[in-house]
Amino acid sequence: MPVRENPTKSFFLLKKNTEPEIGFTTGTCAAAASVAATRMLLTQKIVPYVTLTTPKGIKVFLEIENQSFSEECAACSVQKYSGTDPDVTNGIKIFATVRKSAGNQIVTKFQRDCLSTEFGDAFVKITGGNGVGRVTLPGLDQKVGEAAINSVPRKMILAGVKREIENFLLSQKRSAAENGKNNEKYSLFKKSFTLEVEISVPGGEEIAKQTFNPKLGIVGGISILGTSGIVEPMSEQALLDTIQVEINVRKAQGFEVLPIVPGNYGADFLQSEFGFEVETAVHCSNFVYDSLVMAKNSGFKKILFCGHLGKLVKVAGGIKNTHSKYGDHRMEIISEVARDFIPNEQFSVVFRELSACISTEQAVKILDTLDEKHQLRDKIMTEIARRIQKNMLEWTEKCIEIEVIVFTKEQGLLGVAR
Repeated sequence: MPVRENPTKSFFLLKKNTEPEIGFTTGTCAAAASVAATRMLLTQKIVPYVTLTTPKGIKVFLEIENQSFSEECAACSVQKYSGTDPDVTNGIKIFATVRKSAGNQIVTKFQRDCLSTEFGDAFVKITGGNGVGRVTLPGLDQKVGEAAINSVPRKMILAGVKREIENFLLSQKRSAAENGKNNEKYSLFKKSFTLEVEISVPGGEEIAKQTFNPKLGIVGGISILGTSGIVEPMSEQALLDTIQVEINVRKAQGFEVLPIVPGNYGADFLQSEFGFEVETAVHCSNFVYDSLVMAKNSGFKKILFCGHLGKLVKVAGGIKNTHSKYGDHRMEIISEVARDFIPNEQFSVVFRELSACISTEQAVKILDTLDEKHQLRDKIMTEIARRIQKNMLEWTEKCIEIEVIVFTKEQGLLGVAR
C-alpha cells in the first residue's frame, strides 16, 4: 500500500527541524473522518480536509479521501500516518460513515450518547464496522460486546460531531433570520435527532493478527486507540533524553518529591485521587529503572511512583523495563506472591484461574472472590507494592526514599508501600 509523505508536517512544532517526525493515532484518524462525514451529511458539500486539535493540544491538518454523501448518509476516510517509526497500522484507511434519523426513530435501538446543544438534543451512537475489533473479555477499556474504540477516541469523535452539529444549526438559524422565514433544514433539526457514527477499517481483521488484539480477546479487527492523539517517535535514546529533561525541569522548579508515572493513567490517577497537577508528573514510559537512576543522579531524595498494576507488577518481579518485548510474566508474578497468602489446598485452583487471565483487572477480580472483605486481595496487593519498592530501592542503592502506589482503573487504589 503506497504511503504518502507526512501530511501534517507543517502543522507540528517539532523539537528539531529534522527527523524524527510525529504521526497521529487511529483515534485521531477516526475522529477526523467522523467530523468530515458529519459536515458533509449536514451541509451536503464535499469536505477536502479538516483540522483537529488532539488531546495533547497539537493541531493536525488531515486530508479527507473517498468522500460520498446523500441526504441520509455520508462517508469518507483518513489515511493513518505513524511517523518516523511506522507500525502495522501505518498507511491504513480509517473510514467513518455517519447516518441520520430525524426524531426518535432509532434512539431506542442503540446505546447512545446525548449531546445537548442550545437547539435541542442530538443522540449519537458510535459503532464499529468491518475491520474494527470487538471486545470479548473483561478488563479492557470498553465493556464486553462493545467495539474496540477506546474512551479517548470516543470523546474526540463526540466532541467533533457536537461541534459540527452546533455550527450547522447556528448557520441555519442565521440564514432563517436573514430570510425572515423558517429555514426548512433548520426546522427539521430543531427536533431531537440521532446520528450513528460507524468506524470501519478495510483489511483491519488481517492487520489485527499482527497485534496483541487476539491475546487480549479483541476479535475481528484492530482497536481504535490513543490517549494523546499523536504518535511520537519511539527511539529509545530520544525517550530517555526527554525523561531526563523532565527530571531536570522538576529539579529546577524546586520539587522536593519527584512524582513519576509510566503514562497518562498514572498521571490521571494522581490528579483524581490526590489532587496532583497532571503536568507535574514525569512520564517514564517503560523505562522504570533508567528513570529512577536518572532521578538519583539528578539529586532527588524522594520519589512518588504511581502506576497501573499491569505495568508495575513486572517491577515486583525485578523487570527493569516494562515493554512487552522484555517479557510479560504478570500472572506468574501475581501467582508467586499469592502463593504466600493462599492455603495450599486452594492455591492450585486459583493458580489455574490466574494463569488464564489476559489482564491484571481480571486477576484482581479472582483475588476478590477469595474472601468477602477482600482481605487476602489487600494483603497480596500490599506485598506486590512492597516488592516493587524493594527493587526500586535496590536499583537506586537505597539513596532515595520511594513511595509506591499501585492501582487499576476498575478497582482503584490497590496497594501502597511507604
